[in-house]
Amino acid sequence: MSTPIALTIAGSDSSGGAGIQADLKTFAALGVYGASVVTALTAQNTMGVTGIHLVPPDFVTAQIDAVFSDLDVKAVKIGMVAQHASVEAIAAALERWSAAHIVLDPVMVATSGDRLLAPEAAQALRTRRTCRKRPRCWMSRSQRARRRSKPRAGACWRSDVRRC
Repeated sequence: MSTPIALTIAGSDSSGGAGIQADLKTFAALGVYGASVVTALTAQNTMGVTGIHLVPPDFVTAQIDAVFSDLDVKAVKIGMVAQHASVEAIAAALERWSAAHIVLDPVMVATSGDRLLAPEAAQALRTRRTCRKRPRCWMSRSQRARRRSKPRAGACWRSDVRRC
């Protein structure tokens, strides 16, 4: 049996505690080969975010195409997308590659309280509805709760996923 492959599409956390770095650690701990697409580079530590560099949407698309053209991706986890154009690029690429088993867990605010998702990107996530068109797309329970009320403490995508 071959090792399953999962793709994380998210921001990079320079302190290693969140984003791509945390996702890849989790994948490895679960025996899953992790591939990644970086949507943003953050300068952050446990005290806060001091800078965000957005990856151009065409380069986000190029990364997704590179991964899917070579690897048999079985699952995709979407975290920090940061900007509206990246939401559109990711949705179009995943539709083009017929990605299955998608976990949508968009990061809107860092633990420190710093905003990581532009307001227009949040609106694009609501209106794009890419997840709703897919029979194997999941949204973390924490994100569903955020849509209805305030976030639940301690909720995370790794262990708390419900079907959309």
